[in-house]
Amino acid sequence: MAFISGLIGFILFLFMMILDNILWISGSPEYKYYKEATKKEKLEYIIKQRIIPVLTAWRDIVPAVITGVISGIIF
Repeated sequence: MAFISGLIGFILFLFMMILDNILWISGSPEYKYYKEATKKEKLEYIIKQRIIPVLTAWRDIVPAVITGVISGIIF
């Protein structure tokens, strides 16, 4: 049961980090180009520059694993 709880915590933490990264688009240097992009270009930008980096960067994975383990122990 602790494993499932930890896995859910890991997934939720990664989801929160992805959501945070997407919501900060307006604060990024490329926001000017993002505003002028088509919907297809915006979707590609969000997937390639905002979602995939969170799922592949060790700086994002390690805190998600730590949080998942802690939530697995607590819950």
